[in-house]
Amino acid sequence: MPEKKKVRLTPVDIKNAKFKTVLIGGLKKSDVEAFLEKVAHDYNEVLKENKDLENMLTQMRVKALEADEIKTDYEKLKDKNLILEGEVEALRKENQELRNKISEQEDLIEALKLENAEKDAIILELKKQLEEKKDNQIPAEIIEIARKTALQIKQKAVEEVEKAFQNFPEPLKVKIKPIIEKVKKELIS
Repeated sequence: MPEKKKVRLTPVDIKNAKFKTVLIGGLKKSDVEAFLEKVAHDYNEVLKENKDLENMLTQMRVKALEADEIKTDYEKLKDKNLILEGEVEALRKENQELRNKISEQEDLIEALKLENAEKDAIILELKKQLEEKKDNQIPAEIIEIARKTALQIKQKAVEEVEKAFQNFPEPLKVKIKPIIEKVKKELIS
């Protein structure tokens, strides 16, 4: 059974309180009224203080809820920051791996250039020999064979460059493609 809410006195109730008067042993009416006036005033102050305290409590509860929300947001941001730190570290490692692969491929390109230069030197030597033999009336067939051999050597070098290029990761292909095209052009010319 719900408890009945007690009806509280108000300062006005206290001020307006009336008492029966008795002739013998009664209280002085002005003293009672003055006392009731003071009690009503003090009671009114207590009610105001109570209301102020209730308002402060409500504000504190709101601030506590806001603080909880801020703490929750902070924890979420902290967790997100940890995740992002992990992602940044992974990207750094991937970047370093790509740099290493680029370096390896640049070394391979240099090696292919050297090999191509050596093959060009051989081709020049063969041409020189052919020219000397041409002067000695060597048939045109030998010259054609030497030309075909030189062309095959260059084509093989181009194939090796293309084969190496196929193994590159996609981001590296984009960066190295102009270099590869230049090497292929040098090999074909």
